[in-house]
Amino acid sequence: MELYLGGFGFPSEKAEIDFLFSEHTPSMTLKEEWDFWRVHTHKESFYPFNVLSRYRLNSLDFEPVTILFGDNGCGKTTALNIIADKLKLSRKTLFNKGRFWDDYLEHCYFIAKEDEDERPIMIPTGSKIIVSDDIFKETLSRREYNTARLDKNKALEKEIDSQMTSPNYLERLSQKEAANMMTQRFLKERPEHSNGESAMEYFMNEMQDEALYILDEPENSLSPENQKLLADFIFNSARFFNSQFIIATHSPFFASIPTAKIYSFQGLDVVNCKWTELPAARAYFELFEANRSAFIDDK
Repeated sequence: MELYLGGFGFPSEKAEIDFLFSEHTPSMTLKEEWDFWRVHTHKESFYPFNVLSRYRLNSLDFEPVTILFGDNGCGKTTALNIIADKLKLSRKTLFNKGRFWDDYLEHCYFIAKEDEDERPIMIPTGSKIIVSDDIFKETLSRREYNTARLDKNKALEKEIDSQMTSPNYLERLSQKEAANMMTQRFLKERPEHSNGESAMEYFMNEMQDEALYILDEPENSLSPENQKLLADFIFNSARFFNSQFIIATHSPFFASIPTAKIYSFQGLDVVNCKWTELPAARAYFELFEANRSAFIDDK
């Protein structure tokens, strides 16, 4: 298993306060300043300040597969975007930054892994961040392409039909048949799929190189069976093909990837834990345990 990114550092609470307050009140302690700032400002006003620091999250250490696990709005996607933007990774869709985004990034740092000669291992050029919007954009693009092709060929067929009475009837008929064949060829090149099928195809196509991949909630649109297939693909890509993954998710299928390092964003602090300790995983376990007899009887 290859490792390109060893760790990433975020600004501490003190660093955030020092940036946000040009002048400090000597009579206030650090905690009093921090509490004052939290009460008298909205966190969105200084985004991404006061998002990760509320967990006292100063740094993350990575393995070939690292999971950031948590509910919606917990900050895991913000962490991914910060890491990807600081590393200048390739991405296909825009995301919300805010006016203080670049100021925040100046306080961040990353740690590249070193080889046997203590030289930093370069992050591969094929590294990228993949988010749900990328897949939705590709699906819409496919639909627009196919619709445009159909409209164009319908117009061509209508034009040919209007000229069937001309002396060049056989030639026009041949053109119409060619137009129909062309329509089928183009549709075969970019077939319509369900959102889940499109997502699976997109991931498989995008994650071919030995690189660092940051994935934001890859479970979106995927059935449980496809989540398991993609989780297996990620595990094998890390184990056999020198890829590294940092994944934000709330799916136990990805959290259960063998050897994955898991950070839970579901408490007062971000903690490293086993996937079986995650509240979401426990909820599934308790659901199935409560219905164990139904599963056994069905057999």
